[in-house]
Amino acid sequence: MTRAVTGPLRKGASAQRRVACLRGNARASPQRGGRAASSDVTVTWHGFSRLARRLARRIPGRYRTWLMIGTNGFRVGAALHDKVDGARRVNLCYVQARHYRGKARRSCVSLSPILGRVEAPVLIIDDIIDTGDTIRAVKRRIGKRRADVAVLFVKPWSRVRPDYCVKEIDGWVVFPWERTER
Repeated sequence: MTRAVTGPLRKGASAQRRVACLRGNARASPQRGGRAASSDVTVTWHGFSRLARRLARRIPGRYRTWLMIGTNGFRVGAALHDKVDGARRVNLCYVQARHYRGKARRSCVSLSPILGRVEAPVLIIDDIIDTGDTIRAVKRRIGKRRADVAVLFVKPWSRVRPDYCVKEIDGWVVFPWERTER
């Protein structure tokens, strides 16, 4: 089953179906047996804008650097830029991540050099956290600088909990720019 994240909730839909993550504490939906929503989600452009607005409301303007991961993190960061107070005074940085299977068949993350000047505190921005390997690799790369994480979606099995998140979901998420993927 695929749900589209679009306009306001339809008549009769429960607001409790929207699962929010606030400062890393995920609240599960009681209608799903205490777990995250399990159906696949197709995000429209309008839905993406709404998700970005909801995420922007949670992010304070105290960050000196926004570090966006990959193309999708860049899109989320661009959508947040006009919506977060103080965002015009931040350093915008970018890092590309590549996933591959290393020796011993473990998942490995290769990062490009970070483009831009990174100053603490740092806000790491991405579209979704699945296993958390990418976020952990980026945090290792930037060293001891204080870094928080902002994402639109997080998977319940992720080993990294975001500081700012809109929704926890265990289904497949298709963003509007990924129409040909799957």
